[in-house]
Amino acid sequence: MPQTAITTVCATPRVVRLARVFTAGSLSTWGLTGLADDAQLVVSELVTNAVKASVCRATVTVCLWTDGRGLLIEVQDSSPGIPVLVDPCPDEDGGRGLAVVAGLSHG
Repeated sequence: MPQTAITTVCATPRVVRLARVFTAGSLSTWGLTGLADDAQLVVSELVTNAVKASVCRATVTVCLWTDGRGLLIEVQDSSPGIPVLVDPCPDEDGGRGLAVVAGLSHG
């Protein structure tokens, strides 16, 4: 039976941790703890991007959906733009989040 969990939070840096906790709790409830580590990393990267793209007083919504076999993760923010996968230089500190997400995602 399909199940969904949704949370909407204020777009601040501290919500990244809250989104990981929300994800871990939802997956535990659904008996999908084997997906928890990868799912928390994906959510963390996507929420970080959403927070960076958001303006003052904006919100970020995390939606998790499962049919018991897999997991769909959606993160929405108020930015009109979409994240762009970049190829950062080896000495850059950031820019690898979407590559991590792509590497952990299937389908």
